Amino acid sequence: METTVPEKQKKVRKHKQPKVQKDGSTIREMLDEEGNRIIATDKGNVISIDLKLKKEKRRRHVGLVTKSTRTLFVSRQRGLHLHLKSNSYGFNYTILEKAHSFDFISIQDEYGRWKIKREDALNKENQSKLFFKQQGFELQIFISLDKLTELSNSFRPEGVRPVF
Repeated sequence: METTVPEKQKKVRKHKQPKVQKDGSTIREMLDEEGNRIIATDKGNVISIDLKLKKEKRRRHVGLVTKSTRTLFVSRQRGLHLHLKSNSYGFNYTILEKAHSFDFISIQDEYGRWKIKREDALNKENQSKLFFKQQGFELQIFISLDKLTELSNSFRPEGVRPVF
């Protein structure tokens, strides 16, 4: 009787040693097997997060983490970033899953602002997952604008009104 071995899944490589820049900021990188990198630059009060895909020449800025509030601030433009079919914004799954520096996500576009818990973004009931490219860090989770509004409203303390 033959047994089939599942196809080897892509694994995330270990973190590289942090690099200290002349300005005192610290750069940490995470690599996948394809050579894509997630780059976190610790600048003291904030951490800048970027994604560098091997096949692209420039980095994609993901957002800024404010250490004092443990919040990832993400800026979007609906015309560029909104997934029209699902009316949702995408987030890099690896960054959200491996995050140790933030507990909240603040999303802002030209029409509104939402603040949700990282754990709510990772909850399967609140998202859908899509691979646009079968390439390491490209797994995205999508959260619809309606779900963002619902999660943001449930997160907001009593008496605080939405900003939009």
